This record gives sequence, structure tokens and C-alpha cells, in this order.
Amino acid sequence: ILDIGTGLGLLGVGTNNDSAIYSTGSMYLGADGTQFVTLKSGNVGIGQTAPVAKLGITGNASIGATYGALAAPVSGLIIEGNVGIGTATPVDALEVGRNQAGAPTGLRLTAGSTIAAPTFTFNYADAALDSKLFRLFEDITGGFNLATATDAGVNTPRLYIARTGNVGIGTTGPGTKLDVAGQGKFTG
Repeated sequence: ILDIGTGLGLLGVGTNNDSAIYSTGSMYLGADGTQFVTLKSGNVGIGQTAPVAKLGITGNASIGATYGALAAPVSGLIIEGNVGIGTATPVDALEVGRNQAGAPTGLRLTAGSTIAAPTFTFNYADAALDSKLFRLFEDITGGFNLATATDAGVNTPRLYIARTGNVGIGTTGPGTKLDVAGQGKFTG
């Protein structure tokens, strides 16, 4: 179907106009009456009719030679290969860098509530070995924890730094600059 002169600027492919490219000040690509891709004011929207960024995606996305064929989690993203933020040549799964004088490179984790703490989990991926998880996290009082954890998510605190500066080993309530629960050994 080619419609010229009605003002719709419609080019349809197939029967009953089930696939179409059309323009009404923007350019749309769609099928069965659903818009999939929108080009508007130099912005591209996937799953959007009015993108406000250079690339806006509503839904999930999969990127990579084999990941592209996998379904990402709802409103999630999966990426195959290394990811660089502030670097064009990442050598690890995630590399964060900044090449700007006077601007530190940082990574911030922010929890959405006082219930869930921002957490880094280090996992040795071996199904036969439980309790090979190390976690770094902040608790509700602002203390910093280093804990071991089981696959079930049970944390056992090993080192704790309170906001006061007190350090606890084996305790999350250090009352002095260094508070050790259990035996200790000092040499030298």
C-alpha cells in the first residue's frame, strides 16, 4: 500500500497495512498498529512514541553476539562482553574510569530504602563450595561491614567499622577503638 497525497505519508508493506513506515512530523516503524521505533527531533525511541533522549528504550534489552538472542529481565539489561564506563578499552567485566583532571573516579551504590543496604557481593562461582561469598555493605546505622555469607544469604560479620571510627572484629558493636570478640594474638 502506498498512500501519497492524503497527508499521512504512509508506506505500508503487506496486507491490511500490518507493517508500516509513516510520518506525522516524526518517523515511526510499526506493525499491527503498534509503533516499535520512533525517530523524532534527532532522538530514537524503541517502545516509545515521544523519545526525549538520543536513545530511549522502554522494556528490556539484550546486547551481544549470543546474548542478543536471550530475553533480558523485565525492564533489565544483559550485556555480553566487557563494559566500560568512562573508558573505551575495558579489560574487565566492568571497568569504571575517568580521564578528567581533579575529578575522582567513583562508584556509588544507593539503596532505595532503609531496609535494603547497598551491597557488594564477591562470589566464587563453584556450586560445590557454599560460604564462598564475601560481602561489603553499610548497615542502617551507617556502619561498614565485611561479612562472609552463605548461598542462602545468611551474613556472618567478620569486620565492622562504626561511624564513630571504632573497629570490631567478630562484633558489630565495638565499644572501643579496637574491639575483638574472641581470642587475639599480637606479636612484635
